[in-house]
Amino acid sequence: MDVAEEAFSAFNLGVAMAKGGPTRGEKDEGTTIDPPDDLQGSLVRLGSRPYVLLNFTLRSAARPLRLTPAERTVAVALLEGLSNAEIACLRGSASRTVANQIAAIYRKLGVRSRAELASRWANSLSPIEK
Repeated sequence: MDVAEEAFSAFNLGVAMAKGGPTRGEKDEGTTIDPPDDLQGSLVRLGSRPYVLLNFTLRSAARPLRLTPAERTVAVALLEGLSNAEIACLRGSASRTVANQIAAIYRKLGVRSRAELASRWANSLSPIEK
């Protein structure tokens, strides 16, 4: 049995133990992570090299992050090219509040700049208003 076959056997044993808990007579030590329900493994060979291929569906977030109405308004103002100070003046809020809202928008949409926000909006990957 070569290294990949040993790894594949260990993988199968680990999945079986994780799904069924520790086997009789064994102690459950340490922290374990539940494997995905549809986790599958297969041994493949590319040329003479063996590899263990894992396949599973990624879990989606329990609750997608949505922009609040205030964050949507700020995001639209950003897309219109307004500065933080201009947005704060229009909304009657402090510029620090607007900066915090922008940080929340970037975090929730997974962007790091106004340019990325505009690109995301233009490509409709993450619509701002729904």
